[in-house]
Amino acid sequence: VSAIILLILHFYRRYIPPVKQTKKITFKRPKKWELIYTTFGVFIIGIFYGFEFMVFEMLPTFIENSYLQLSAYKSALIYAIMTATFTAARGLNVLISIKFWSKNSIYLNLILIIVGNGILVLFETNKHSETLLVIGVMILGIGNRIEYNRSGVKQFGV
Repeated sequence: VSAIILLILHFYRRYIPPVKQTKKITFKRPKKWELIYTTFGVFIIGIFYGFEFMVFEMLPTFIENSYLQLSAYKSALIYAIMTATFTAARGLNVLISIKFWSKNSIYLNLILIIVGNGILVLFETNKHSETLLVIGVMILGIGNRIEYNRSGVKQFGV
């Protein structure tokens, strides 16, 4: 399967080696700015990963202990919906990232995670139906997939 995908990619967008430049433009930032950028990056990426990975870890517990008191089976089913949405969106993201740079996909990811978590908070505080829970979980699944696109992460220097 991998060989077929590589063959398709070869004809879709053939690799062209970069042209070597004789002039080398160098830009050096002061050490102070490297420390500031690294510190901000650690805080942003740390919160970012916390949002994403804790959703996968804590979602079944959240669903079981919600006001609906759903069974473990129903909790696992909703969790499976999220992981299926995550997988489908991740596959779509691979196809999109072939054509476009995904610098903005990291912003979209963070927005979707915040919206999804906001929907789950509204679900629990306002005692909405199971449908709102599934919608929030699906948005979280879509939002969590975008971060794994390496080209977008590289643009931020991580």
